[in-house]
Amino acid sequence: MFQKVGDNTYPNLVPVLSGLDASELESLCMPDKNSTYDSCHFIWKNFAKRGYLTAFAEDIGYLGLFNYFKKGFRNQPTDYYTRPLITAMERQIAYRKVGNVYLCYGSKTPFEILFDYIRKFVHSLQQRHIFGFFWTSSFTHDYLNMPKLIDGEIVNFLRHLNDESLLNDTVLILMSDHGLRWGSFRSTYQPFMYSIFPKWFYTDFPRAMRHFRRNSRRLTSHFDLHEMLRDLSRLEQLEDVAIDARAADLATADPLPRGISLFLPIPATRTCDAAGILPHWCTCHEKQTVPTIDQGVLRVARFVLRDLNERLAEAPQCAHLHLNSILEATRATLTADAAFRVPSAGQMFDLTVRLRTKPGMGEFEATVRVKTDEDMELTGPISRTNLYGRQSSCVNDPQLKLYCYCGRH
Repeated sequence: MFQKVGDNTYPNLVPVLSGLDASELESLCMPDKNSTYDSCHFIWKNFAKRGYLTAFAEDIGYLGLFNYFKKGFRNQPTDYYTRPLITAMERQIAYRKVGNVYLCYGSKTPFEILFDYIRKFVHSLQQRHIFGFFWTSSFTHDYLNMPKLIDGEIVNFLRHLNDESLLNDTVLILMSDHGLRWGSFRSTYQPFMYSIFPKWFYTDFPRAMRHFRRNSRRLTSHFDLHEMLRDLSRLEQLEDVAIDARAADLATADPLPRGISLFLPIPATRTCDAAGILPHWCTCHEKQTVPTIDQGVLRVARFVLRDLNERLAEAPQCAHLHLNSILEATRATLTADAAFRVPSAGQMFDLTVRLRTKPGMGEFEATVRVKTDEDMELTGPISRTNLYGRQSSCVNDPQLKLYCYCGRH
């Protein structure tokens, strides 16, 4: 089960590319708010050290992974890098904006431009060792049904790679970063990951591939995908002797490492905490629906609302939020007892509440660890679960934008 570790694209892809969570990465290599990502270590540097040509390309510039309310790179991070091209297209020939993105760059869609680039990259350099990280958001960012418009293009792309024998020496990973973040499908927040290996991988690295198949039924995350990519940059680590030695080390590790390569045996008993997955995102707990009128639920909702308003206090142009309604509440028990009641001494549980605030009718979801009636703590971010449009246009901070309703009331 491939599990997300954050709310939006950035906190999910940073672990894939760096093996760190977003706060760890920024504290390690970005000393101040004006820092760029140039001194940060990303997975393409592992491949570059092994003589690979590298590429990083997205089909959207404004919402770029390292550029949306961030400083990006001062120097080109990979051998091939499309951001200058894409941003020029957005400024000069983009039109037909739907939601947050432009769907047309001149006579082509952003998706077509990106996938044309990938084809040329693979064809032109097929005699070289190459690593490419390519990301499309144009048809998938805002609306549930829009990805169907590119389904055929993706099928044609995969067929082209297969028909041209371009997969004979290539590992291809298709993945998402997170599920839909708002609307009626909000609860389906699992990402996906599919991998295609050349046939010789199964004969050259049988133990690694046996573990990989078994891990499709284990708890995994973006941290593990990073470790898998590290292994792919040094294939000698996948030989049976190396895999057996590493598996033996893993069996005695205490605690388990947060990121475990998908080519190693991930324990069936692994927990979200061990895998670096916050309780707010963990889907392993058994959850019980709790009546929204319960006094315990109301206390938790008020706790979340206080936290929201404390965050907004630094932006006086944002309205003070009030509780309009509690939409849903679920309880995940951290002990053997699954009944919802005021906890006895030492008993804890996690309560996830989805609430609506006014003004603005913003909808938010948070998970709170309840130790006593007065002792509570958030176990992850407070997620915005409906669109906010221009309600937060008076602030530039990406986090405050999720919560702010402009105009004091």
